[in-house]
Amino acid sequence: MGRRPLQIVAGLLLVAAGLWLTFSPLAVAEALQRPHATPSQMINLRASFGGSVAGLGGFVAWLPGLRP
Repeated sequence: MGRRPLQIVAGLLLVAAGLWLTFSPLAVAEALQRPHATPSQMINLRASFGGSVAGLGGFVAWLPGLRP
């Protein structure tokens, strides 16, 4: 398997992890010991961690191979 397919698989795995973090903010709150009492705190947990990981995964999957 070449470098590009591995890059796409790694990116997709990061996107999947980001989606999981987005849809399970209570697990994120427990792992990070952060408060989640108000709706805005819950939204911040979803966006800050799940969105960042999903965005990073999308970038890794999209990034063309760097060539010297």
